[in-house]
Amino acid sequence: MFCRVCGQQVYDNTVVCLNCGCDPRNGDNFCPTCGKQKTNPLQVVCLYCGTSLTRTVPAQGMLHQTAPLKHKDKKVPAALLAFFLGGLGIHCFYLDNTSKGMTMLLICLFGAFILIGPLITGIWAFIDFIRILCMSDKEFERFVDKKEW
Repeated sequence: MFCRVCGQQVYDNTVVCLNCGCDPRNGDNFCPTCGKQKTNPLQVVCLYCGTSLTRTVPAQGMLHQTAPLKHKDKKVPAALLAFFLGGLGIHCFYLDNTSKGMTMLLICLFGAFILIGPLITGIWAFIDFIRILCMSDKEFERFVDKKEW
């Protein structure tokens, strides 16, 4: 990539050109692909490499817009359920992962006769509690949607 202000070659992810101090994507004097200078101010295609010299400008307010998070409000209640009632798998039922919830519930109930079931599911739930707290909101969305618990 070449700076569109001064024509200096820069890396693709460069934010500021070290030669001119400008954003290399904002100018319109040079071709961003081959670095050749425009011969005509109204030129829309580079005469040397054929790259389009017109820039598309995003609409106002569209630069940092992302999809809304669907399950963001479920993170804290899920963590609390994992901590207090996690040995029974309640947090899994809350996050619509019934297969894991049933597995934890059955291990806890049937393993209660030898006292190892509640210990196993308690450790399992505590690990889930820590994972929920350490996940970013985007990771939490992905795990809830894919049910990768």
